Amino acid sequence: MALLLYNESVLHFQMKQYETALVQLTALFRAIDAIDDWLAVRICCLLLEVFITHRHVDSAWDVVAQMEKIYTLLANKAAQQSTNPESPSSAGPAPQPTAEVPSTTAEKYPTPSAPVVNTAELMFTIHMYKARLHMMQRMHKLAKRELKAAQPAVDQQPIHVFLRANLEYLRQNWPKSVKLLNSCKKITNDASLPALYLNNMGCIHYRMQKYAAAGFYFARAANKNHEYVQRLRLAASSTTSPTTSSANTLYAFARDRSCEVLCNTGMTFIHANKPTLAFDCLQAGLGAYFHKPRVWLRLGEACIAQFVIDEKRNDEGLQSFLVRSEGGQGCYHRLRLRTTSHIYPAAPDALTSGPSICYAQICFRNALHLLTITEQQTASKTPSEATAANAVLEKAELAAMLQTALLGLAYASLAVGDGLTAFDACAKLLQLQLQPQSLFLAHVYTAEALIRLDRPYDAVEHLSPVLLCMLTSNES
Repeated sequence: MALLLYNESVLHFQMKQYETALVQLTALFRAIDAIDDWLAVRICCLLLEVFITHRHVDSAWDVVAQMEKIYTLLANKAAQQSTNPESPSSAGPAPQPTAEVPSTTAEKYPTPSAPVVNTAELMFTIHMYKARLHMMQRMHKLAKRELKAAQPAVDQQPIHVFLRANLEYLRQNWPKSVKLLNSCKKITNDASLPALYLNNMGCIHYRMQKYAAAGFYFARAANKNHEYVQRLRLAASSTTSPTTSSANTLYAFARDRSCEVLCNTGMTFIHANKPTLAFDCLQAGLGAYFHKPRVWLRLGEACIAQFVIDEKRNDEGLQSFLVRSEGGQGCYHRLRLRTTSHIYPAAPDALTSGPSICYAQICFRNALHLLTITEQQTASKTPSEATAANAVLEKAELAAMLQTALLGLAYASLAVGDGLTAFDACAKLLQLQLQPQSLFLAHVYTAEALIRLDRPYDAVEHLSPVLLCMLTSNES
């Protein structure tokens, strides 16, 4: 039964249904002591991958502790067998002759035997998971210690090299990270490595603010990933067995990294002032990152960037929409505005194929919803589950993303004439501890929302000269 549930969890994990896999693996982990060692190790490894995908670092450490317990038991058992070998006299009575089994029957129905767990490989795997968890908690020294401890047991394994490069990437040691990644070119036994190598090179150049070079690497990574996946699918289609064909197709889907590469490409397009291409890439990457609030924030920023470009192109049309007539010259030039209350153009459809300001509202709302869930999960943690430094960093990141989401929602709501939503977002924003620039924008957006709600006297309070002077002095 445990083996069946584990196989189902593997299928759900390969189909990227992580929540379903987590439920089944958690149930298996509760009874891990009653399961064979070789299956228990595989359950722990798969559960760790799910926890790392969801960034549940604290829960992952319990699984690592269980793997270390299994390693200790296996090491002690191996030590006892090496020191106390069985003598021929204690091996029991001589086996009685039995009827011979035909070779065809023995080949058709072989006797199953439990796989043997290699303790050296298990210890290496434990070191790798501990290094990954330490890097997620920004404990770089501990991660480096784990990687050094695993160094004698490996011979240029890709995961060890990539983790060392990732550690230098997190420490902002770009030349050493590039040097370590270049050493992966000698490893040719894995066809998926070229796409991973190019993607990581793109990430390094992106952090170095070399966005053109980063886009070049991401484009090559997307091509290599496409070639690799097409090769797997071609192998699946050429197989005559339906079971083998389905398994190979699922394996190709699980190994596909197009969503990750597309999200990275979208970030480079945002910095290259190409919001439409950035929107298309990020939208395609939502297949794997729909639960990440940062991706929704970038989607909303791409929509706003495209809106700003469209507004600059349509300045004359917008001015003719707001201005009824004009007259006079020089200092006597006057503009007569329209007196109708419906001065804002109709909002575009939020379900259009391209980026729109209404879709930006949806993106920022989704980001706020995901951030609220993350805050609740963080608040439910006990102090013993996470270190104080890691908790402070998580809160700072959440606060920064929350400010960005609220500012973006206020801007998008004002752009479509939704003053009530903009005012609610600004009210929540003013309750936070903001930087001077964000505080200035919050007061300006609040005043604009109050004007659209026909509350000009309240808007004046947010535009008072004393408040603006205080904000500008703090900013300087």
